[in-house]
Amino acid sequence: MNFKKIYLLNLVIFISIVSYSQNTIFLNWISTDENGVKLETFENSTYLQDHQGLPSYQRMTKLKSSEYYEIELFDIEYTSISEIEKIKLSNLDVSDSIIYSSDVLKSANNYYSRILVFPYIKTENNYKKITKFSYRSNKKRFFNKIKKKSATINSVLKDGDWYKISVSENGVFQLTFSDLQTLGINTNNLNVNSIRLYGNGGGMLARLNSDFRHQDLQENAIEIVDKNSNGIFESGDYLLFYGEDVDQWKPYDNYIGKYHHYKHLYDDFNYYFITINGTANSKRIGDYTNSNKGEIEYNDKFNFHEFHEEDLTNLIKSGEQWYGEEFDADLSQTFSFSTPNIVDNSTVHVKANIASRAFSTPNFSFDYNNSEFMNIDIGVVVSGFLDDYAKTTSVSGQFSAVSDNLNIDINFNRNSSSHKGWLNYIEVCGFRDLTMSGSQMTFRKTISSGFNQTSGLIIENVIPSLKVWRVTDPTNVTNHDLSFDTPNTANFGYNMSIGLSDEKFIAFDGMEYKTPNLLAYLPNQNLHGDVDVEMLIVSHPDFLSAAQNLADFHLQKDGSKCKVVTPQQVFNEFSSGKQDISAIRDYCKYLYDLPDRMFKYLLIIGDASYDPKDRIPNNTNFVITYQSNNSLGPLDTYSTDDYFGYLDNNEGELNNDLVDIGIGRLPAKTLQEANNMVNKIIHYYDKESMGSWRNYAAFIADDGDDTDGNIHMDQSDNLCDIIDDNYNNYNFDKLYLDIFNQESTPAGPRSEGCRNAINRRIDKGALIVNYTGHGGESGLTSERIIDIDQIQEWKNYDRLPLFVTATCEFGRLDNPELTSGGEHIILSPDGGGVALLTTTRYVYSYANNFLNTNFINSLFEKTNGNYPTLGDILLQTKVLSGTSINSKKFTLLGDPMMSLAYPEYGIKTTIIPDTLSALEKVTFEGEIIDEDSVKVSSFNGEIDIIVFDKEFTATTQGQQSSTPMPYKKQDNIIYKGKSSVTNGVFSFTFIVPKDIDYNLDFGRISYYAAESVQNTDASGWNESFIVGGVSSNIIPDDMGPSIQLYMNNKQFVSGSITNSTPVFLAFLEDSSGINTVGNGIGHDITITLDGETSNKVILNDYYEAELDNYQKGKVEYLLNELDPGLHTIDFKVWDVHNNSSEATLEFVVASTEDFVIEHLLNYPNPFTTNTSFYFEHNRPNQNLEVQIQIFTVSGKLVKTINSLQTNTGFRVGPISWDGRDDFQDNIARGTYIYKLKVKDMNGEFIEKLEKLVILK
Repeated sequence: MNFKKIYLLNLVIFISIVSYSQNTIFLNWISTDENGVKLETFENSTYLQDHQGLPSYQRMTKLKSSEYYEIELFDIEYTSISEIEKIKLSNLDVSDSIIYSSDVLKSANNYYSRILVFPYIKTENNYKKITKFSYRSNKKRFFNKIKKKSATINSVLKDGDWYKISVSENGVFQLTFSDLQTLGINTNNLNVNSIRLYGNGGGMLARLNSDFRHQDLQENAIEIVDKNSNGIFESGDYLLFYGEDVDQWKPYDNYIGKYHHYKHLYDDFNYYFITINGTANSKRIGDYTNSNKGEIEYNDKFNFHEFHEEDLTNLIKSGEQWYGEEFDADLSQTFSFSTPNIVDNSTVHVKANIASRAFSTPNFSFDYNNSEFMNIDIGVVVSGFLDDYAKTTSVSGQFSAVSDNLNIDINFNRNSSSHKGWLNYIEVCGFRDLTMSGSQMTFRKTISSGFNQTSGLIIENVIPSLKVWRVTDPTNVTNHDLSFDTPNTANFGYNMSIGLSDEKFIAFDGMEYKTPNLLAYLPNQNLHGDVDVEMLIVSHPDFLSAAQNLADFHLQKDGSKCKVVTPQQVFNEFSSGKQDISAIRDYCKYLYDLPDRMFKYLLIIGDASYDPKDRIPNNTNFVITYQSNNSLGPLDTYSTDDYFGYLDNNEGELNNDLVDIGIGRLPAKTLQEANNMVNKIIHYYDKESMGSWRNYAAFIADDGDDTDGNIHMDQSDNLCDIIDDNYNNYNFDKLYLDIFNQESTPAGPRSEGCRNAINRRIDKGALIVNYTGHGGESGLTSERIIDIDQIQEWKNYDRLPLFVTATCEFGRLDNPELTSGGEHIILSPDGGGVALLTTTRYVYSYANNFLNTNFINSLFEKTNGNYPTLGDILLQTKVLSGTSINSKKFTLLGDPMMSLAYPEYGIKTTIIPDTLSALEKVTFEGEIIDEDSVKVSSFNGEIDIIVFDKEFTATTQGQQSSTPMPYKKQDNIIYKGKSSVTNGVFSFTFIVPKDIDYNLDFGRISYYAAESVQNTDASGWNESFIVGGVSSNIIPDDMGPSIQLYMNNKQFVSGSITNSTPVFLAFLEDSSGINTVGNGIGHDITITLDGETSNKVILNDYYEAELDNYQKGKVEYLLNELDPGLHTIDFKVWDVHNNSSEATLEFVVASTEDFVIEHLLNYPNPFTTNTSFYFEHNRPNQNLEVQIQIFTVSGKLVKTINSLQTNTGFRVGPISWDGRDDFQDNIARGTYIYKLKVKDMNGEFIEKLEKLVILK
């Protein structure tokens, strides 16, 4: 990358500053380990795709006016760099002066200044990096705001009957009378002048928004052969048109005769549309007009170009680049090109792109006619799993042609049999004599001229019926009049303008035509004309009913208008029928550019795949997603739906782009999945989903696995503090992994305490669940505190959170081989989450935190008095996070038009005791208020009240690489109950428990109220009262609470059968009330399962008093998955005077009838020489037929293990394996997939997949 050029372009730098100012920035560098990759970084650093994983400083500031200032950097301080940084810098063109830029970027209707500093410079023999710099503003400037310029048009597909055909190569195509009948066209008295053909030619749409593209389908010039000239299209008549290949070639700007091919990334066919319309003049192929006069300079040669590119494998299952032939078993391979009538001894230009995975320098060499004409060394890789999987490069060369058959030998020269190479493509360009070959021949002439003139071409070996069409503009084909010098030689002239002339022709003799694929009738559509839309829903056709259901819901809820379309409808109007990522973006831009636009959101319904062309089995390309060009580096590759939202004219190439609309996706693979997600969104607004869980925010943080220390917990705690300091309505559940005990198991470290605490929080509900730490596609943390099996067991349908997972690829949605954990959260029909802000690829921890911080800062901010939608939050989060590659990897799995469950009203405490002392009876009063603090007298319903003891400081344990970390808590509950709200007013009474902390400090009340008829709610808080001391007016009480225990419902009798996840119920009554504080040693509400006192569960926050009665209440607690058989629960509870009562309940968990396999693993994993497989099942006392198959990641079977397992329990293992394949050869090191197949005695099959790693 040429930084000097960027510096010259940015000598004048513009940013927005309110006044002349000076700022000093400190870059506090730290060394960190990101998933095994050593990084040098600093807080709030950003990572750009061209910087080799090196950080930059970036600052985004929202502009309030059209004023800005030039700036300059000064007072710069430096330090030395590490060896890792030096290696990366050696691959860049680094300047010896500071590279910085500042520009004005646009998102939606807002403008932002961006300061960007690359903090490295080159010295004489080394590099150094910035630790401090200052910048100041000087000259005042102004900028002009961009105005919308689109105008509404109607698509030609709006009216008439339309029929679709396709082609896959360049040529003159024929449609006969019977072809039209096959398509379903009414051919009775069909007027030849009414037949029309539409299409926009081949090639992909331009990525850059400002580049040319057709706004709608264009009519193509065609030729009708009317045999008897009666004007009626009938048997024997036919239609001719020029069909263009979907792949394209473009000439080099600086080298005449060289071209580069562009293979279409998303489609293999080009499409055309036929309609019958006699209302205006149809477009027909006319004669070419030569406007330049003067002597014609003739030429009898033309430019040819051919390429070979096979898409056989995507090396890391990510990115848009696919590779072809592998050089491993065959180190030398020959690639042939047929070039009839090639000019003898003419120069043939060759370009190839190759890749290799090698740990010492490999080489590719290229031979023609037994002589090497080019070769190149390729870089080496290292073994880190996040380092580049392979290295790639391009090489160019040339040779002199000696025959019409160009046979090029490619040789991969390696130093080890473990090294591999791949061919991406090879292309050849040269000159051929313009001699007719075959019945059709395309040819091209590229030439440069200093003035306007007429050029001519001479064609040999022709027959009198020959025709030549100019096809440079495929929609406006013209016919050239030929002059025959001899019966076998023809010539023609054409205009050649000053500069580069690049003309394309096709010659054909009429003896043979190509035949298009006849597809189907196309219903009318008019996406261009229907623009009254706030959210565009692009849905796979299988999911249209679900999409329309969601659109109807938004319209009924608040009048928001949604437009539901299929991807193919978009492709028809915006990319001439071809699947193209830019077509959906162009449709969004069309709506976005309208002067009075309503358009703000895009929702995609349908899963995605890294393979848009269905080259892999069981593909999931329901709606296409953008893949990065980088297809080799796990940290630099990505997929993103943001591409659809880069809508300003200078955007589309993903350099300095900011999204302009809120974008989300529902990753459905079936209609049932689509319905499940839509139903969850709709249900989120139902009355059944209202509750005090909406007042909670849960923050989950990983611990320090190896060298992380407290970084994840620190980041999570800081995020929690932002909400705590600014938005007092919310209570917090801090689930930091280091709070809980960890245990070593054969499968790795585990923390059942943290896992269970997360399950309990999900069951109770939370407005948001925010995770920071390590993760992957199938789960979070190495301790597996959240995994797919666990997610599938969540039953929180009435209490659905928004999940935020700042971790690696937990929400990957384009891997057909695996449904990620993030996808399961949104897909789960019975619970999980209502939406998910998550990552699709590997990400950087510090950049994650920066984005997560911007998310938290955007979460509760109102605009024009309204809370933001998820799309608004995502848009603002990404904009504030700048143009980092990291932000592109974050995606919203959810509906961008939906809002979180923000309360409509507030709650104010009107009467409150000064001090809550132990054993004192207290009464509170309050009211529901609107935004202006006016009582809402129409509000009638119930209010949930939680009174907390004082805030205190707790400390984590300091396990693994963590150190004990203090953090704030306020979760000791003094009272939890319900009261009636009548005409906006409520009151409640309770006795303060004896176990409060007697020190005097402020307590907290958290309120949530729901209206009994209307679907409205309110939330509030108060922290103005003191808790502490002892009452002087104590009512005596020496009796414990009465207890009634049940499972699932009150019909349960002790000893009865339950399911494996029963709900434990305890109905309690006490004259003084129940103690839930948790301060007193042993004074908690607890259950003990099966006598395991070490696993006692505290249920203080599961108790809730009855409505308007602090003396009665219940505990309701969902038990985790229980083993079949007899179980006992010992229950203990205390009243506020510390009188206790106990009770015991027995129950039997029945075995499920469905065959189930759980806890499949191999140990050790990774391993070198031996490992053993284990799994659990629910088929005791049966003989099980077990098969284990081990596959490479590419799907090749290497080992099969069959066994018959006779057992009386629920566990099978060990099944041992020595790491050898079926031929007793050692298997190479790497990652493998193994599939377990088990058959029970009833013939029922079950399968399960897992991964293993061999280190030898």
